[in-house]
Amino acid sequence: MLLNRGSTVRMKKQRLMREALALAMALALASSVDGQSGPAVPRRMFITGQAGTLPKGRRDLAGTYFAQPKVRSVIYALESGPIRASAAEGLLYGGSASLADLVRVKLVRRDGENVKLAFAYFTAADMREIHAVAADVVPSLVAAYLAKTPELTRLWAKYPASSVDRGQIAFDMMAGIGLNWDGLDLLFDGGWREPVLVSGAGWRYSFFAAEEIPGYSYKGYYWGSSAFPGDLTIAPPMPLAFVSFGDPQSDPRMSFPDLMGLAASDMRPAIRAAAAQLGFQDDPLTGPNTLGVEAGRRIGRLLLLLRAHPATMAQLSAALPGDPVAAELGLLRTIAYVRQGVDGRFELTIPIFDSGDRAMFDAARALNKQIIRQWLQTHYAPIRARLTDLTALRQGVAYEALFTQIWHELFGLATRELVARGVVGDPYASANPAPGSLSMAWRPDLLQRKWR
Repeated sequence: MLLNRGSTVRMKKQRLMREALALAMALALASSVDGQSGPAVPRRMFITGQAGTLPKGRRDLAGTYFAQPKVRSVIYALESGPIRASAAEGLLYGGSASLADLVRVKLVRRDGENVKLAFAYFTAADMREIHAVAADVVPSLVAAYLAKTPELTRLWAKYPASSVDRGQIAFDMMAGIGLNWDGLDLLFDGGWREPVLVSGAGWRYSFFAAEEIPGYSYKGYYWGSSAFPGDLTIAPPMPLAFVSFGDPQSDPRMSFPDLMGLAASDMRPAIRAAAAQLGFQDDPLTGPNTLGVEAGRRIGRLLLLLRAHPATMAQLSAALPGDPVAAELGLLRTIAYVRQGVDGRFELTIPIFDSGDRAMFDAARALNKQIIRQWLQTHYAPIRARLTDLTALRQGVAYEALFTQIWHELFGLATRELVARGVVGDPYASANPAPGSLSMAWRPDLLQRKWR
């Protein structure tokens, strides 16, 4: 699916549009196991992610190679330092990957006769160091948000649809857009992060791998986004950009944009039954047996009508002649995007931002950026000073290339604390049919995310 993703999660097989699947750090393309076996050798698991616009062919995906045991053996050998190119080729012998492949997708680089790591790679020891730093510095980031909460709350109050919970608006704007997207943009624009990019004709992405620490839970690290169309050009244009934000345990998400590209077999039973009323199809973009992009386009039009004011099914059907409005409302009720009031009118339960919300939307983003920028100016250098012994850093990978994932560890812990304190809505609230994530949508001209 033409989907921009941004969170770190274990992969569950999904039929996504491969032409331009984009993962922005953290919705992980894969959580992989090294293939080692036997009682004396512990299994090592990694959260991995490919962020950006991905190529059609798997041979150009770094994740394709990282998942192979022989490639992993090269990576493991490099943890202690550079190795000879001949030694790397020996470890790869008999497999489907060559050393040239690993250089091409920037997992390693040649340095004369030696080979070194070339990407954002973190061992369990690295992650323990990062977590220790996060535990010390994140409370000050949370405190910065708490100090601005009254001002932010006044902004949420300006949203005209009273049926939408203000806590959900706060979650989407602070955790999703603020700490995640705008935080990443600030880091990039300020030169604080610069990912290693693998590129080709029409595609460009970065790759990371972080070893899982046994017993460490990322539940509640709300650091991942699914977005469509993102920075992609879709014809005819989508009336809304669909986004969800969530944690590593919320994949596959039973919400838009994911529902456009999920195969029926990957949907939860109640949602699959509601989606079946719309009909599954073989979409050239989303793949076989999916709702497809056109269903998302129609639902976007319906949601914009409800953003303007609550309406009955008859009123919506009259405004959207030819659309299967009853089936669309059935699905939207099942995934808790709308509800029907006692007067029979349907009303929104997730934020849908139209042009009339621009002032509030922009003001919230500006305040978010101010909070993050001031915090980074104080804490970026001390964090860097404490993280001088990371595995990839010792082999010449720039700290800026590693900081994208380090930032996710920092703000992921912060979002968990903001939820715990009740500052923002809780994606694990009992009424949520997509536990672990919350959704929103907006007119595409309000925010056009560039994945970098």
